[in-house]
Amino acid sequence: MIKTALVGFGLSGKSFHAPFLKALEHFEVCCVQSSRTKEVQQYFPDAKIAKTFETVISDANIELVIITSPNHFHFSQCRQALEQGKHVLVEKPFVLDSKEGEELIALAEKRGLILSVFHNRRWDRDFLTLKELINNQTLGEVYLFESYFDRYKAHKKENWRDKKDFGGGILWDLGPHLIDQCLDLFGSPQSLYCDLGFQETNEVDDYFELHLHYPKTKVILRAGTYVQDNKTRLRVSGKNWGFTRDGLDNQEALLRSDVIPLTDTWNRELEKEKALLINSDEQKEIPLSECNYTDFYLLLAQAITENLPPPVYAREALNVIRIIELAKKSFQEKKVLELISITN
Repeated sequence: MIKTALVGFGLSGKSFHAPFLKALEHFEVCCVQSSRTKEVQQYFPDAKIAKTFETVISDANIELVIITSPNHFHFSQCRQALEQGKHVLVEKPFVLDSKEGEELIALAEKRGLILSVFHNRRWDRDFLTLKELINNQTLGEVYLFESYFDRYKAHKKENWRDKKDFGGGILWDLGPHLIDQCLDLFGSPQSLYCDLGFQETNEVDDYFELHLHYPKTKVILRAGTYVQDNKTRLRVSGKNWGFTRDGLDNQEALLRSDVIPLTDTWNRELEKEKALLINSDEQKEIPLSECNYTDFYLLLAQAITENLPPPVYAREALNVIRIIELAKKSFQEKKVLELISITN
C-alpha cells in the first residue's frame, strides 16, 4: 500500500479524497493535517494527526502527499513536498501563476516524482459518455459545445474562496473544471474572449462566461453564483445528433452524503442517471459511462507503483492555468485574444 498523507479535511479533503482513500486497498492514510481532530479520528482512526505541513513532509515513511489546502498554498506546499521526495497530488487549480507551475514540473521531473492535479471531472460520467460519442463520430462534427456550472446561493457564506489574495473567485474555483474538460476534448483554441462579473462583491468574480474558438467549433463555458435556473449542464450540437444533460454528475452528491465508493449503494445510484441524444426527428435516452472518480485514484496508484502515466499530467493542468491567465487578460483588455498554442 502507498503510505499517504492528506493535507486538509474540509469539503475537498473529506468528501472528494478521503472516501477513495478509505475504499481502495492501494492506499494507507498514515497522516492527516487538520484542526478537525474528532472528524479525522472517526474517519481514519489509525492515522496520525499533524498540526503543521512541516510535520507531514518530514515523515520519511510518507510516499504520497495529497494537498487540498486553499489555492494560495498550492505552489509552496507542492514544492516543499517534492523537495522532500514525495509524490504529490494537488487539488485544482494547480497553481495561481503559470511560471510557478513550470517550476514545479521541472522539479518533479528532476526528482523522478509523480506530480498530478485533481481534475476529477474528466471522470464525470456524462462527460465520459459525451467524449465517447464525439470520438466515435456518433454526433458528427461538433459545431457548438456549451458547458455550464451554474448554481444559486442566496446567502453565500464568506470564506477564503471570496478573498483575492487566496486565489478566490469563481473563475479559479469552477473554471478549471470546465476548461480542463474542453481542452481534453478539443485541444488548444485559436482565440478566446472572457467576461467576468462582480455581482455581489468587488473583490472577486462571482460570474464568468468564456468563449473559446476553434476552426469549426464554438465553445461557451459559464459559471454563475446567482443563477436561478441552473439545471443545464451540457448542451452539444453535432452535425448528426445533439447531446443534452441536465444536472451535475451525481457522484458529488453521493460523496457529500457520505456514500462510500464501490459499495452497492454507490453503484446502484450511479446506474440511475441518463443523458439525451436529440436530432430533428427523435430523441432517445442513453445510459452513462460506467467509469467514475474511482478510476482516477486507481490510475494514480498505478502511476506510483508501476511507473505508468498519471491520471492527469501536471503539464495538462498547467495549460488550464494559462487559459485562465489569458481569460483574465481578455476581460481586462476587453478584446478577443488570438492564440497560436498554449503548450510549450
